[in-house]
Amino acid sequence: MADASRSSGAGGGAGAGAGRRDRAVIEAAEQAQSAPLLFGENRVEIYLGENEELQKFDVLISPQKPPPPMSVLLGDEPLPAGDAEEVEQQWYAQLGPTDLEACLRQGEWDRSLEILDLMVQGGQALNCAVNTEENPSDIFRAHPELVLLLRGQSYFDIKRQGDALRSNSYYQKYINAVYPDDTSTGSPFVDETLMATIRSLAKTRKTPSGRHCFSDGKETCQAVHDYLKIYFPAFKPDVTSETRLWEFGEKLDPGVRCLLCHHVFERYNKTRFRYHLVGSDVGRQIKCPAVNNYISGLVQKILADEGYNPDGTPRKATNTGPTLPPPVPPPLPPSNGATNRGATSTMISSAAIPDAVDDDDDDGAVPPSSPPPPRDDDTGVTAPPTSISAPLPDDDDDDAGATASTTDA
Repeated sequence: MADASRSSGAGGGAGAGAGRRDRAVIEAAEQAQSAPLLFGENRVEIYLGENEELQKFDVLISPQKPPPPMSVLLGDEPLPAGDAEEVEQQWYAQLGPTDLEACLRQGEWDRSLEILDLMVQGGQALNCAVNTEENPSDIFRAHPELVLLLRGQSYFDIKRQGDALRSNSYYQKYINAVYPDDTSTGSPFVDETLMATIRSLAKTRKTPSGRHCFSDGKETCQAVHDYLKIYFPAFKPDVTSETRLWEFGEKLDPGVRCLLCHHVFERYNKTRFRYHLVGSDVGRQIKCPAVNNYISGLVQKILADEGYNPDGTPRKATNTGPTLPPPVPPPLPPSNGATNRGATSTMISSAAIPDAVDDDDDDGAVPPSSPPPPRDDDTGVTAPPTSISAPLPDDDDDDAGATASTTDA
């Protein structure tokens, strides 16, 4: 009996010891899970490089703390106003077209707008995108298309995620506060396209779907590039083709992309694109809705320089050069005795004939129409011409056979 009790006691003690060991192992495991993974250098590695990997894991899973504010780094004393402005200018001076391209590719629409705002304030944009005189350094008034392209795309991306509260807050703070309802942005093209689409998205609670101007971020990025080529001289393309109208369009294969309205016309060529910019009814082209007073003036100047009418039709050619000399008249026909070799020889041969044998009182020459006078075969003397009248009968006088004239008869 005693042996049984001792054995049971021994077994109970062994079981209690095992339970304490199990609890110790569990507590050690819990401490190991709650403890950081950054172990000391003296820890024995199970495999080579284990401590280094644990340090990397600790950095990855540890919560990232926000950087301390500038006041903590610099102390309690704030920066003077001039120094703070200089620090801000140095920070923004590092931004440029390279940063803009990177932000557009990554879809950082609001960051891209900040960069463009600094470029507008620095005078890198033309103040002619709207028909009214606005502050050239205010991008929200001078370039509403650029603002709504970027903020509209950012608003659509938030709304597409299904976060209605956040999207509505963004719309009220960044879009409606700048361009309230029932107001114009200053550009009819922006009012009828971008602004109308944004307000239509704001009125629905459903996740937007379908095709519109913000359905593809790549098209928004391309539209921003189009706008920069028109109103930012640093991005203006070098046109070396047959017409300067390609400053407002890009030739594709096939078709043309309009840099103003951002449409791609697959069947357009140079002529149809010219009518598109002018808005002419010739050829029934679609009139570009983004042509404002500034663009229209540039187009008309190019048309006048390249020989076109204001409606885009070719100008008729007119003689506006110097007066040409009169044409040389044709040579006169050859005259008698001047260039006719036959007439000259006839005149020379008849010059030896006495004037008595010639009926007219000229220079002794026989008229060209008269036949040459007969010659006496014996003497070689030219016989006197016979009278036109009928010959009279021979008389009885020995006068060498002379025929009497009609007056003697």
